[in-house]
Amino acid sequence: MNVIVIVIDTLRRDHIGVYGNKWIKTPNFDRFAAESAVFTRATGESLPTIPHRRSIHTGMRTFPFRKSYYDEGRSLDIGSLNLGKGAQVPAGALRGGRFLGVPTIVMPGWEPIPSDQITIAELLQVYGYDTGLITSTSPYWMRPMSMVDMNYQRGFRHWDFIRGGEGDDSIVSSRDQGLLDVDKYVPPAMRGGWEHMALEQMAGFFSRWEREEDYLNAQVWRRAANWVEGNYGRERPFLLWIDCFEPHEPFLVPREYADMYDSPDYTGREPVQPKYGPIDYLTERELRRMQTLYAANVTFVDKWFGIFIDKVKSLGLLDETLVLLTSDHGFQLGEHGVTGKMPQRMWKDLHDVPFMIRHPKGLGAGQRFDAFIQGQDTFPTILSHLDIPLPYDLDGKDLWPVIRGEKTKVRDYMTCGFNLNVRAVDDGYSLIALRDGEQPQLRNLRDDPQEQANIAKDNPKIVKRMYDHIMEDAGGAILPDWEKVGGSTDFWPLSDDVSDVGRPISMDRAGA
Repeated sequence: MNVIVIVIDTLRRDHIGVYGNKWIKTPNFDRFAAESAVFTRATGESLPTIPHRRSIHTGMRTFPFRKSYYDEGRSLDIGSLNLGKGAQVPAGALRGGRFLGVPTIVMPGWEPIPSDQITIAELLQVYGYDTGLITSTSPYWMRPMSMVDMNYQRGFRHWDFIRGGEGDDSIVSSRDQGLLDVDKYVPPAMRGGWEHMALEQMAGFFSRWEREEDYLNAQVWRRAANWVEGNYGRERPFLLWIDCFEPHEPFLVPREYADMYDSPDYTGREPVQPKYGPIDYLTERELRRMQTLYAANVTFVDKWFGIFIDKVKSLGLLDETLVLLTSDHGFQLGEHGVTGKMPQRMWKDLHDVPFMIRHPKGLGAGQRFDAFIQGQDTFPTILSHLDIPLPYDLDGKDLWPVIRGEKTKVRDYMTCGFNLNVRAVDDGYSLIALRDGEQPQLRNLRDDPQEQANIAKDNPKIVKRMYDHIMEDAGGAILPDWEKVGGSTDFWPLSDDVSDVGRPISMDRAGA
């Protein structure tokens, strides 16, 4: 039985038709959902990109950030693994190792996978699987931000890193400098900031894109389709991991996709790279254009996802392949007066993610499940489907009992960490606070599903109950002494006003 795992970065759940969106075109996601078990309350386990992926790859929580790749004396003892029949461990496999380098980590969890945590790709290799990773997700190798080499290709016999995403300056030469049309892409208030510099660097890539097929999004899905076509006829089953960085910013997209949601006559600024913070750097029209560009990017990804799925179907593989689709987080597009990914504003537009599982025999197809689930549930759910025992106790939960109707839930609430902020969600409330519980923001999800009104001041008992959830999952202090071990705390300010900034912006529209 084959497995395909699809992680689409920065894909807002509420921008997909099956999750209730009425104005963004996602026919291929919706078609896939009709054949899948659809989870309606999936969230990030820890944010952003790298911390969440660690939980997906390992089945272990990254939060509360106490377990680090840089801990001394960690190694994986092959003899400690619970391996079932048919497992053959090749000489030297799963050998614990360490990269050399300076562990300058920009935020909690933004680091390689610890050596004593096995990845699902490593485990499936032991059971005879061919394994492939196709990705455009630049943080997998992006040294300028983290100053460390990542190791998320562990266990993949083949990996294809498609270069050119945000922060990747690997093939940008000095002659590429000055290619960015600053007036077209960068609002005045952003000029000189890191968002501007990131876009300036990427201009060396996107200035060369002439056809739709040149965009990173199209490259990912085309190469994934080619990998499947080249590997499906072998006797060995395969695990293919597709990690598409789009629709992550910058929201670069062929013009015809933007014209689906905005006037084809638009000639204003193209705010493809949001500034992380209040929306006062944009005019009302520019903010609407930014929302348009993100929506266009979602449709762009949807198209090429559909091309890939059609290829898998044409090869006759959908009847013998488990396909799982999810994301790491959403993105703030002005609903609470901010754009970007702000830890202090870890509301549902950022925290909620899509999660769909297509069973080759149709189990759960077209059904919706409201169990609280997170990325770490991916690993044990795949193993259960393949009838492979857990290598050791995992933090994640097997979701098949929910899909089969044997259970309605696998946990009573969800917790998440992002930088030095934490979030908890249960059936009635959501809480965002600093790691020590200060600056609480409490929302009543029944009365205020869009999380607009902070009611923490009048409900201290509920705040305490929600924060107790966080501490219970943390099992102790959250991120002790982060500043003392060289971590950065100023990538996003911690002490700014946590109240809503500016005007709330509605995303429920049919066009410009």
